Amino acid sequence: MLHFRKKTAYFSYSYGINSKPDSIQNVWNFTLEFLDKNAKPYRVSAPSIWNYSFTATGIFEGGPTKMAPANAVGFAAVNSRNFLLPGDSIKGLTFLSKGLPGIVRSWTQGYVPLPPSVPDVNPALTAKCPDQGYSPQMNVILKVPGPDILPQKLTPLQLLTRLINLKEQAYKLGWITNAGVANSLDAKLKEAEKKLKEGQTQVAINLLKSFILDLEAQHLGQTGQGQGANTGNAQISGKHVTDNAYYLLKPNAEFILYKLGVTSFP
Repeated sequence: MLHFRKKTAYFSYSYGINSKPDSIQNVWNFTLEFLDKNAKPYRVSAPSIWNYSFTATGIFEGGPTKMAPANAVGFAAVNSRNFLLPGDSIKGLTFLSKGLPGIVRSWTQGYVPLPPSVPDVNPALTAKCPDQGYSPQMNVILKVPGPDILPQKLTPLQLLTRLINLKEQAYKLGWITNAGVANSLDAKLKEAEKKLKEGQTQVAINLLKSFILDLEAQHLGQTGQGQGANTGNAQISGKHVTDNAYYLLKPNAEFILYKLGVTSFP
């Protein structure tokens, strides 16, 4: 879940993890990359059982040579008793950031106890896994909405062009599940872009407000339907905008309205 706070110009980010009942491992860590190191997190918080938050210096992506970027925020269970069990979920992994929402990577790590060491173990092999409590191959890597870039120097027109590109990426990722809906949203954004170039600011504002209302009408409004919260594969009759698309596109549209002097959003 993601919201733009008009009074502070911060974006409020909130994440959750759902572990499938048939998972073969427990979940102990969630990490999110920051594409702009200056879009650092503020007021990082988590439920008490996952109250350890940190700025990561890198995390395994699938092997010791494939690391996540140093600019990341991570959440981890306090101890092994608080690992997320198969079928369980956790919410409230939150922070504030001035980073404008974009599409970033996340890493969710599972815990798989490794076999006990034996006397003749090959040191060269064990050195590849510095933490014997998990396997670096057991990461789920997903694209999700997250802090992208600091927007202060971008004009409303530049922000709108960027939003059009984000909408297209959201459709390609399956976060918008119907081509007709995607085309309709695209038409409003491109017309708004055209009107803004022509200096017809109020018309552009009205089109952006209409775009937000369309997002609201098409928003699935649910998570955990299949893998819909992460992949956009959820299907609810008549609804074609997943959580990922909604919480990516709406705050960006609201921020453009804010830059255009609008004080109240749809």
